[in-house]
Amino acid sequence: MVISTRVDKSKLIERLLYIDDKQGQVVPFRFNRVQRYFQEHKSNRNIILKARQVGVSSSILADMFLDCITIPHTSCAVVSHETRATQRLLDRVQFYYDAMESPKPEIGAESRSEKTFPSLHSSFYVGTAGARAFGRGDTVRKALLSEASFYEDGEKIWNGLEDAVPLTGELTAESSPNGEDNVLYEKWVKAREGKSPYKPFFFPWWW
Repeated sequence: MVISTRVDKSKLIERLLYIDDKQGQVVPFRFNRVQRYFQEHKSNRNIILKARQVGVSSSILADMFLDCITIPHTSCAVVSHETRATQRLLDRVQFYYDAMESPKPEIGAESRSEKTFPSLHSSFYVGTAGARAFGRGDTVRKALLSEASFYEDGEKIWNGLEDAVPLTGELTAESSPNGEDNVLYEKWVKAREGKSPYKPFFFPWWW
C-alpha cells in the first residue's frame, strides 16, 4: 500500500479506524484541530507541550498503528510514565484493531506489552518508562515518549530511543507541563530557541 502524502495518510486513518468518544460511543476516527495540525506539520523529531486530553497521543498511536499494518518490517514503540497510563495506551491500540472491518492482518499472540503482526513482521511495543532499555541494537521506525516530563530517569530513556530511531524515522515526545526540573523542559526550551533538531509544538486547552 502506497501512501503518498500526509493528507492521504489522514484520510486513510479516518476511513479505516474507529474510536470511542467521551460519551462512550464508537465512532469513526475524525481528526480534531490539534491532531490535524500536528499530523500535517510534524517533522522527524518533535516535542509537544500540551494541555490535558487534547487527543495528541490518540492520533499518534493511530498513525503508528496504520504503519504497522500496512508497511512490512515496521517496529513502533511507545513509552509512558506509569503502568496505568501504559495499559490505556495498549488498550487503545487493541481497540483500533478490534474495531477495524475485515480484511485486516492477523494479530500475533497476546502480550502484556506488545502487539505483533506476523504476516508483516511488524510490531508495536507499549511499555512503562524503565521497563525496557532501548539503544543502538534496536531499530524503531516511530517512537513516542508519552508524558515525558514525568519520567524519573528521562535523560537515559530519551537517549536510548534517540539511538534506536534513525534520522529517517520519527521520534516524538509529548507532555503536559510539570515544572522546570525535567528533561522535557530542557529540550523544549532548546527547541523553541532553535538550538536542537526537535520541532516544538504548543497546544493550549483552547485549541
